[in-house]
Amino acid sequence: MAKQKANPGIITLCISVLLTGMIISACVEKIDLNITDSGNLMSVEGRITDIDSCYIILRRTATKLSAPQYIPISDARVSVIENGHISIPFRYLPGESVYMPVNREFRGKKGNTYQLKIEMGNGSTYLSSVDTLQPASVIKRIEEQFAVDESGLVPYPQINVHAIVARSEASASYLHFQFVHYARAKYCAACVIYSKYDLIDNSNCPSPFKSCTQTLREEYLLNQAYDFYGFPCINPNGCWNYVKSRNYKLFNDTYVPVNTDYDVLFGKVPYTTFSKYFLELHVTRLTKAAHKYFTDLEQMGIKSGSMFDPVPVLLTGNVYNEKDPKDRALGYFVVGGQEVTGKMINRGEIGSGPLSPKRDDDVEFKEFINSDAPRLYCNFLPQARCVITNFRTDKRPVGWVD
Repeated sequence: MAKQKANPGIITLCISVLLTGMIISACVEKIDLNITDSGNLMSVEGRITDIDSCYIILRRTATKLSAPQYIPISDARVSVIENGHISIPFRYLPGESVYMPVNREFRGKKGNTYQLKIEMGNGSTYLSSVDTLQPASVIKRIEEQFAVDESGLVPYPQINVHAIVARSEASASYLHFQFVHYARAKYCAACVIYSKYDLIDNSNCPSPFKSCTQTLREEYLLNQAYDFYGFPCINPNGCWNYVKSRNYKLFNDTYVPVNTDYDVLFGKVPYTTFSKYFLELHVTRLTKAAHKYFTDLEQMGIKSGSMFDPVPVLLTGNVYNEKDPKDRALGYFVVGGQEVTGKMINRGEIGSGPLSPKRDDDVEFKEFINSDAPRLYCNFLPQARCVITNFRTDKRPVGWVD
């Protein structure tokens, strides 16, 4: 079977501004939007997949578009309509500012259609386009390649990571590539130093610290002066830290012959240490309209000079007011099938060269816990079960090798 380099159609994007920083239309025809620069616009971020968890995030702009701030919307009635008649309810979780399925195990199914429905407190209803969840292309394998920039522009070596993907369908696939870095968790729970912690897993220890709640990474990032202590894992082989890369790539295989394997460079592993590096690749199949939306978003970012510059023209996605199609929400509701695979990369065995002194926290998890939890009245170090957060999981990564 032939294999070819996939250069046309690859686009690099930054996920942090994907749905809130810059919004652009995925519609083919031009729409006369009923929008002013007075703020109070709704922003939607959501996805239905068959592997990763499904979620909906609703926000509203609080200031002018030239300097938007986004406030969570917590009082909407949110559901997803499956196959036109099955209503799947979502509920709001205040701690995470996100709507999750009431049945947290819910995942989309290949071949089924999905439509987002948002019922606002003022009586208005917003709907998304009806999209079919199509299966993603098969990932044949992941390959890594040690690379040195001979021009000298990049002073340190890096490891390029490629996905070998198979095109087997006659119809084109519009794919979204994103990878997640996993590292074995040294600690399974954490607390801010001087705060109290919960010894549920060690109730026989007479400690006065009984009421600490898990402090998430966001609080750490917002309060850099905080130090944390951690609780070692009861099961050290059942807990992982992870970081999802903000950068990802889009690819359109329209010009790849059917029954051909193609090569997509989807990321770079930092050469900061000789230790092993595990990545898990998530490939999501987008609709053609969603792919156009994200493509246009990237192009608008280039035209505005920077991905963080204000966008001169406001364009929108696939969520609209049921009674007034000109009233469109910002953002996009994505429906797509996924393929997931992983690989352990032995950085010390791939190549040689000077290690980079600067780590890339976008693709390499940074441990922020500084010390063990105090023993206090215990004659053993308090331990914890794996506390699941937005950066820690007890789900074994696909392809992880101990």
